[in-house]
Amino acid sequence: LGRDRPGRGHRLDGLCAALDQWLAGAGSGHGDPVAPPGRCVVDPGRVYWSGWSWGGCLACFNAGVHPGRWRAIFAGIPSGDFVAAHHACAPELQAWDHAVYGGSPEEVPDAYRRSDPMTYASAVVAPVLVIAGENDPRCPLEGIIPWVDAVRAQGVDVDLQIYPEGHHANAVNERVHHMQLILDFFARYP
Repeated sequence: LGRDRPGRGHRLDGLCAALDQWLAGAGSGHGDPVAPPGRCVVDPGRVYWSGWSWGGCLACFNAGVHPGRWRAIFAGIPSGDFVAAHHACAPELQAWDHAVYGGSPEEVPDAYRRSDPMTYASAVVAPVLVIAGENDPRCPLEGIIPWVDAVRAQGVDVDLQIYPEGHHANAVNERVHHMQLILDFFARYP
């Protein structure tokens, strides 16, 4: 990512311009992660999304909201189905959902629907790697498996890797393994 002036190379101001454009939400109701021509240069065939936890949720969300933007997507310990995740997660997080959304999924379904990656799962086209913890009380498997199944039902390649720990792997060798999975996955989609 850089300014579109010859000889300038990769510069922080180009990255900032793209981020400003995205955060400003120009072009759609959900923000537009690729800046308009004349500000920053992005090879649209080589844009990837990678995120853990909330970043993993955003990866699932953006996979469906901006389906043509991503070459490949990595979502680590995400929730892809906010309603299923709400009912399966720790009580503290259910309370947080109630505070943020103004109630439960049954009480305010539209509030959940707007931000739920599951709403947009049928639009996903980029291949996805998901790494999820089998014993995760924050983003339980019940909150990602329905999304994975829905995306796979569209014929999209989804590689689901489940490890036996909780919200983040604590063992160094497992963390190294996760990084290798991610690097190998993105290397398959140059």
